[in-house]
Amino acid sequence: MKTIQKIVSLGIGLGFSVMATAQNALPLSDLSGFKSQTGGEPSAIWTIAESSSCNPYETKLKTTEGKGVMVNVGPSKLYQAADNILTLAQHADAHLSLDFMLPKGSNSGIYLMGRYEVQLFDSWGIKNIKAHDCGSIYERWDESRGLGKQGYEGHPPRQNVSKAPGLWQHLEVDFIAPKFDATGKKTQNARFVKVVLNGVIIHENIEMSGPTRGTFQDEVAKGPILIQGDHGPVAFKNFNLEPQDKAQVSMPNKINYTYYEGKFGSQVPDQLPSYGQISKGVCDKINYRLADKSQDFLLHFVGKIMIPETDTYGFAFHTRGPGELIIDGKSQGKSNGWNRQDSPTKEIKLEAGLHNFEVFYTKDFGWGGREMGLTIHRNGMKPVDLHDYKSLPNPEPVGEIYVKVEEEPTLQRSFVMHKGRKRTHAVNVGSQTGVHYTYDLNQATLLQVWKGDFLNTTEMWYERGEPQISSPRGNVLTLSGKSGLAYLQDTTVPFPDSLNDETDLVYKGYRPATPAFRYQYKKTGFQAVVIPTSQNEGGRIVEKLTIGYVFDKGTDFEKLYCKLAEGKEIVEVGQGLYAIDHQYFVQIPSDSELFIRTINEKQEILIKAKPDSMNGIRYALIW
Repeated sequence: MKTIQKIVSLGIGLGFSVMATAQNALPLSDLSGFKSQTGGEPSAIWTIAESSSCNPYETKLKTTEGKGVMVNVGPSKLYQAADNILTLAQHADAHLSLDFMLPKGSNSGIYLMGRYEVQLFDSWGIKNIKAHDCGSIYERWDESRGLGKQGYEGHPPRQNVSKAPGLWQHLEVDFIAPKFDATGKKTQNARFVKVVLNGVIIHENIEMSGPTRGTFQDEVAKGPILIQGDHGPVAFKNFNLEPQDKAQVSMPNKINYTYYEGKFGSQVPDQLPSYGQISKGVCDKINYRLADKSQDFLLHFVGKIMIPETDTYGFAFHTRGPGELIIDGKSQGKSNGWNRQDSPTKEIKLEAGLHNFEVFYTKDFGWGGREMGLTIHRNGMKPVDLHDYKSLPNPEPVGEIYVKVEEEPTLQRSFVMHKGRKRTHAVNVGSQTGVHYTYDLNQATLLQVWKGDFLNTTEMWYERGEPQISSPRGNVLTLSGKSGLAYLQDTTVPFPDSLNDETDLVYKGYRPATPAFRYQYKKTGFQAVVIPTSQNEGGRIVEKLTIGYVFDKGTDFEKLYCKLAEGKEIVEVGQGLYAIDHQYFVQIPSDSELFIRTINEKQEILIKAKPDSMNGIRYALIW
């Protein structure tokens, strides 16, 4: 049974910002960018390697010699401040991004300014998350509050989106430092503007009344990143710290605008119309609300921006309906996206000084709300909105519409965006285990799997329901989406990316209870059964997805192969357990006959289908 839920969130949760590629990456070719918390060189437990790895059940990290990954092999004794390390670089307002890997049971943390901790912890499979789980903003601590009450103001993540031990996880933090007046008195608290773990927003606008437990307890205008090394092994790569301290773009004058009404078509006109002018004037920022109508209008804005320093600037321009951005008389592209994700950032190198800009916005359809926004960013500068905050997003609070899993597997058909392409024959399957997936019915293959809440269907059902796309509400693992079965003349032949769904592969329907998708592939009849599981293995919860291909009797198996996974690097990390780019694991029964091949600069795991296999082909994804 399917239950539709609706929760109120401002602006549907669609923030609009633009981030240039960070130029403040720590190269991790050595440890010269760090020092010990107690002074001097980092502790000997820190090392530089080419890679790190482990399987979900190991408590130590393995390394290979080289550069690019910073590894803590584990303290010999717990809670030694000398094992913590600090960046030599200091920051105030900043954007931090990094990848980290933890083995089973490990514990670490990232302290912004050395004082405000985002917890790194092996929280894989934890159902009831608390303020010490992965992604939490850790507690403050005060012994005077009394036994059992010392910890306070801790913030658990909104949901548990932790990956399995031995996999790379991605963390991004937007942070505002505390502010002080000339006398040193604090005038503004530190704030976590946004924390994103594995692609999911887990915190927004968390104000810090003071430092969290475990390190420096004073507050200052600038400080280093502190990495906790005295609790357990951890590895890092792609470590980027981008201070947001560069001078900002500004608008020295008001913006001139002209408002027209009339039929202007589905594109921004090549020249300003000679008819339909209703009003003109000046405004502080561009704003679609200067148009009185919901359709058949044209807005034209003309203004100047002051560029503080010669640099490359990113312009993120979005309109719901046709729009165009012009800088110094040159068009920088047209916008016509429904989603803000469909409006890519345009990067432009600009000299210091005044520059002219023009913005056009028109709309010839009545359905759907109006949206208009222009944001400028560069590396090291806080994003600057040239639009009024009411112009993007829509000012009305919009309820997120989501599907909740009930007692039985929940199936929801929808369009799904997969690697930039809209898949039109997709079904999303939700399970009470908290493990969900999207299946492409045309290609008999998984598109994505995720853990956490089930499905956001706002863009399917809000207003007219464009573009009819659903999206997962948890930690998503995006798979190749390519064909999983194929007849190959020999093992050197590449797998097809897709099968002809009108001739080679014919969809025969599905059984809804434990969904089984039935097909005819040339002479082969088969069904694919996908079983989400969340089970206790050795005292911990293991979440995985088991995929089975069961073939009809009499199937021609001679040259039929199944591709279980593909990636740049496939590493065996245990018996029948393979790490795929250290983004997920594939678990294969020990009696399976498989081979790993390299083709088209990628590695693949293939299994040949056999008629004597009572259960067909079975394997599991773990992430």
